[in-house]
Amino acid sequence: MRKRTRSAWVALGSTARLTGTQVAQHLLISRTKIILRENGRRSIGPRDARDLGGVYGVTDQQVVAS
Repeated sequence: MRKRTRSAWVALGSTARLTGTQVAQHLLISRTKIILRENGRRSIGPRDARDLGGVYGVTDQQVVAS
């Protein structure tokens, strides 16, 4: 489940055509934290999902909550 969720967020980032650096700048966090989440070395919690959803333009709250 975690791998599938992580893959979905990575795909959304690609679809939004944003680099890890751009996402990090939007979220005011380091690029390293983005990379760790994308590689599964750091989990994506509910707040992370909400914030990433905002950056990637996801408006469906069910998608963000999953």
